[in-house]
Amino acid sequence: MPRKSNYSTEIVLDKAIELAREGGIDSVTYNGLARELGMRPQSMYRYVPDLKALRVALLGGFQNELVDKIAGATEGLAPVDALRTFAVALYDECHANRCYYESFALMHRYEIIEDLREPLTRLVELARKPLAGIIRDEGEIGRYTQLMMAVILGYAQMAQKTFVVESLADNRETYVKSIEEFIDGMAGASR
Repeated sequence: MPRKSNYSTEIVLDKAIELAREGGIDSVTYNGLARELGMRPQSMYRYVPDLKALRVALLGGFQNELVDKIAGATEGLAPVDALRTFAVALYDECHANRCYYESFALMHRYEIIEDLREPLTRLVELARKPLAGIIRDEGEIGRYTQLMMAVILGYAQMAQKTFVVESLADNRETYVKSIEEFIDGMAGASR
């Protein structure tokens, strides 16, 4: 009679998430995860087929979690308020959980951007929807959505880097003021 396993894909991924929250996403390895679970690395293939699948599950999980939080924060708000809340909630959530920022940086290095299309599309839509309530020209909506995402995600990348000069160092007040100016300028230009 075959021995019953106490493991499942969910248990393996939950442990990976726990390890990522403790030491960062990049610290999660196949062998390390197997060791933490008390199993042989070869046994992990039953639950997570390979390292890429593990990374997609981890990064996708963190990105979906982030998008859900931002969607909740912006739900029912007027377009300009939703856009401001989107930008500030993204900043605040990413600072509260470093795995969110890491997921954006690591998807490039791990070469899994295509695998994360769904949460990224949902995130972009959270910016695009309020912009569509402010701007009427479809081309301009796309342009401002792209610019908004570039500003926010670029800031997220910059905030993680230690080589940034002190005058550009991560500062929530400066970020919020910059976002306010950006939104006010965009809303004024669309009238």
